[in-house]
Amino acid sequence: MQRNYLKLVLFYILFVFASHGYASEWYEGGTLHKANALEWQKASYKNKLATSADFIAVLYNQGRLTPELSTQVKNMDNLKLLAEELTKQLDMAFEPFADKKKNRKVYQNQSVSNTAVSLMLMMGWIKS
Repeated sequence: MQRNYLKLVLFYILFVFASHGYASEWYEGGTLHKANALEWQKASYKNKLATSADFIAVLYNQGRLTPELSTQVKNMDNLKLLAEELTKQLDMAFEPFADKKKNRKVYQNQSVSNTAVSLMLMMGWIKS
């Protein structure tokens, strides 16, 4: 019962408020779900963190996170720790090249969402 309640609260907070443009909490206002790596590189940390939280919350709500990870998500502070780690991993994956042409060539077709899922798989966060 408590887990279902948490799922509803996470869903409500992360999607309803964000869709109304209200973005005062750390997990609200992520807009990089369909972005490429170039857009990620230019985005604010707040936007990156909120988008990472959205990716994790969707998988949590779908029951696709590993049981170990799902039991860790008891509140928004726990989710923030995971979102911070995912954001850090995405920042490293999309580390800009000094040469702007090379940076564009390498990253223009890299999807943030696909890379996020790949990273979460490699970190063992998603059920196989």
